Amino acid sequence: MEEKERYRRLRAAYDEALVNWMSQAQSNPDSALIEDARQEYRRSRDVLAEFLLKKPGPEWKPEVEQLAYRIWDQAGRPSGTSEADWHEAEQLVTLQAAADPR
Repeated sequence: MEEKERYRRLRAAYDEALVNWMSQAQSNPDSALIEDARQEYRRSRDVLAEFLLKKPGPEWKPEVEQLAYRIWDQAGRPSGTSEADWHEAEQLVTLQAAADPR
């Protein structure tokens, strides 16, 4: 499945679970359905978070490389920061890909 479509599906499931949980809490405050809705919300939240936090795949390597270089360059080209710069670039690319997938 294309990353963009997968993100949309996961986000829609999360949004639906949140709305359902809130609706159950407002309309049936003493119902056991609230717990079921809360469990589904947490599950969909965790799946979405896992998707958003995963490292970018090989198709993103050129973008990660360019961004890591810019981070290093803008920091004054310090020595010994390559791993931290790469990690920061991966996180930024992952967040950007999730917000605006190709």
